[in-house]
This record gives sequence, structure tokens and C-alpha cells, in this order.
Amino acid sequence: MCQSHQSMRKGFFKDIPFELRGSIPLTEFEDKILVANLLRKSKIEKAIFASMFKQTYEKYIHSLVQFDKDGIKAICEPRLADKIIKSLAKLKEQGYLLRYKPDPKGPLLSSTVCENYFIQGLNPIRSENSNNVDYSIANEYEGYGIRNFIHKFFVHPYTRMYANAMDAEGNLLHKPDDGHKYEYEMNLKNEQLILKTIIQIKDPTRLELIKTEQENAQLMPYDPNYTGRH
Repeated sequence: MCQSHQSMRKGFFKDIPFELRGSIPLTEFEDKILVANLLRKSKIEKAIFASMFKQTYEKYIHSLVQFDKDGIKAICEPRLADKIIKSLAKLKEQGYLLRYKPDPKGPLLSSTVCENYFIQGLNPIRSENSNNVDYSIANEYEGYGIRNFIHKFFVHPYTRMYANAMDAEGNLLHKPDDGHKYEYEMNLKNEQLILKTIIQIKDPTRLELIKTEQENAQLMPYDPNYTGRH
């Protein structure tokens, strides 16, 4: 039993983003001025975000349990969805399945909006962004509710390196017009603005990992102090 737990923790099960200990309570922050103005003008209340993410969480859990590939892809970022699907396929091959049975008489699933802030310079689709090391973070406007990710392309030596890049024979890799096109595309990416919302889900029901031939054998190694928060 213990060896099974260890292999699930360190092996293919690690790609399912579900914290077996739960998370600590997150602090609820007041919206900064830029976010507050947007929500007020758009007549959007935090309760709408909380309700929407609670429904998304429920769909996500049920997609895991039912091994609904389309459901997982509809909710998760593409690379994450691919990891989850491969992980679930391996679980199925090993004779395991996931189970999620809320207690109709128990506490209800709840959600809380903890923080909202803008991020400038990134695309919500991660594959459209560069690597983390290619960005610098400017946080002087975080007090207003915005965090800037500035690509190193806009730092002079980095821009010059792109313009002067040569192949092994000493020929320029990029024509001047290519450089202008790339700079235009980079400027568009730098102007992208997304709203990041941090939600805490309180789920009293545990997601269980069981053997298909042993319906009552729970193999998910939960921490005894499981908080139910995610």
C-alpha cells in the first residue's frame, strides 16, 4: 500500500493538479483602483466570479472522474490538459479510477474571491508566451492593481542582438523588414492585458483514488489535517 502511494505521488499521478493536503486559508484583498473601476463600470460583482469558478471547479472534478477528455480540454490550458489526460490514461491502465461522491447532507462546496489584478504583457494561452527568463517584472504600479511583464526584447542589448544575429557563415538571419514585423508583433504582445483572479475553493468532499476491483479501498494518501481548500 505504501509503495503504491509513493509511486502515485512521484510518478504519473503528479500531473493531476490536486493538492492532497489542501491549501492554507488565503487572505481576501480589496480590489485596487484600476480593477475596482473596471468591475464597477462593467457592473460585475465578485459573487459572479466566485459562482463562475465554483461551477468550473465542479466541471473539472467531474471531468477527471469521468475521464472526459473534451471536458478537460475545455477547462484547462492545452499543455496542462495534455498532461492530465496522459496521467489519467496511465491510472486507468494500472487498474485505478477516481471517485467523487459529495455527501448530500454534508457542507456545501463554496468559493471565495481572494484577489483580482491586471497582468500586462502576457497571453492567457501559455504557449503564446516566451519562457519565464525572457521577462522582467515591473511592479511599481501594483498598488493600482497592475503588474507588468516586460519582454527582454525591449531592452536595448537584446533588441540589438536580434537585429545582428548571424548564421555560421556570417549572414544576417533576419532581414530588416523581418525585424520591423517582429517588433510590431512584440509591441502587440506587450499591450495585452488580462485580469487574473485568485479564487479559493472550499470542498468538503475528497477526490478518491481506488482500485477498480476494490470499490471501497481508498488509496489516495490524504494528509490527516486535510483542509479541503484549493
